[in-house]
Amino acid sequence: PNLVQFEGYGSVNRTDPRGEWFILNRAFLGRSGQRAGQPWVVSTVHANDGRLIGKPMIGRAEGNRSTRSLFVWDPTSGSEKSLYSLGITTPPPHGTRARRALRRGDTPFGVYLTGDRGLGVYQVAQTPADAVSVFGSTKSARAFGLAKINLHPILMEGGAERNWRNLIRLHGGGSRLSNPFAPRQALTATAGCSRFCNADLLAVVDYIREGQQRDGHTNGLALIGDRDFLVAMSGSQRLKRRWRRFGVYRATGLHYVDLVRFILLNYKYRTEPSEY
Repeated sequence: PNLVQFEGYGSVNRTDPRGEWFILNRAFLGRSGQRAGQPWVVSTVHANDGRLIGKPMIGRAEGNRSTRSLFVWDPTSGSEKSLYSLGITTPPPHGTRARRALRRGDTPFGVYLTGDRGLGVYQVAQTPADAVSVFGSTKSARAFGLAKINLHPILMEGGAERNWRNLIRLHGGGSRLSNPFAPRQALTATAGCSRFCNADLLAVVDYIREGQQRDGHTNGLALIGDRDFLVAMSGSQRLKRRWRRFGVYRATGLHYVDLVRFILLNYKYRTEPSEY
């Protein structure tokens, strides 16, 4: 396999004889207007040969804001504690590893398998009524909208792992919106996931289904991070060991060296030490 990224400005070729696929979420902070200082991602879906499938989409990667609803994991008690209860009244700024490490904070950088907790790779609904049935309650349906892609971490940033960050999802919806099921709903903050327009996420699910049918691998790979994180993953011995432990090749058809090749062909190699 060859993960050579295609930037997508030419014609789109959706043919992948192997059928393997992966999702790349490039993280950035908004620079102007209402988005200034907020964490966002540009998400692209790629065939295993690196070609772009469909169009890039924008997602919001912002978690909770109040220190009353941002938490750290206390290993002594085996439970989470809010920053507020620890006497912290101002959370770390967006765009920092410390903010992404917090439970229900901004979406943590990581390398993920798609599919988690017996829910499969994705859950989709065609109508709001279907969403209640698919997601189990009206509250969950409004939060997730018409689609949700489930992620299982292979390796996350160290702080996020120490805080046992989990339930990382890509989904639509928006609990505070008047119509969270609209195709192009406003992108509100989440409780630690990344939110996309319902129409965009339904299109991604279609691409995933095509890949699954062609290849036979149920799972794909999802990368979330900025350039520095992605480059660090190309030389991470921890990720290499976990690739074997989690059986990533069996699940996706992707070798660790395929990820390394993709990153090094697309991002300038960084020589300084990394903690990943």
